[in-house]
Amino acid sequence: MTITRAAITVGLAFGLLSAPLVGDAQQSTTIPGIGSPADAEGENRPTFTKSKFAVPLMHQAIKEDWAARGYSNPKVESYAAGWSRGDHTHSVSLIMTVVSGRMEFVFTGQRFVVEPGDELLYAAHTVHSARNIYDGTTQMLESYKRP
Repeated sequence: MTITRAAITVGLAFGLLSAPLVGDAQQSTTIPGIGSPADAEGENRPTFTKSKFAVPLMHQAIKEDWAARGYSNPKVESYAAGWSRGDHTHSVSLIMTVVSGRMEFVFTGQRFVVEPGDELLYAAHTVHSARNIYDGTTQMLESYKRP
């Protein structure tokens, strides 16, 4: 049996967390209070989807999925063991999945570990930190779109 949920909303302001799904599940987590201040509807909030893509990854299927949402042609980027970058932003919206390894992203204190097949996306100018938490090089498939 497969359980699918379009979104699990995490209420950071109130310390509320949704119950975990059991079984072969896909979970999306949207983080309220992060993203563009002008975004009253939450469209620019970071979204993490556990197991969005089947592993091993089919790059063409991911490319088509992301292109349909307005993102550029994805590229594989490599991050050496021990790589990290403290709080920063990007001038473009980013979407990514891990090909191999593990990456940690932190948005206003909320930590996400991104593994192969997981999807993370966030709007331009979203403050976050990132680090490779894998023993070796982590490879990520990344794409962007301009605001």
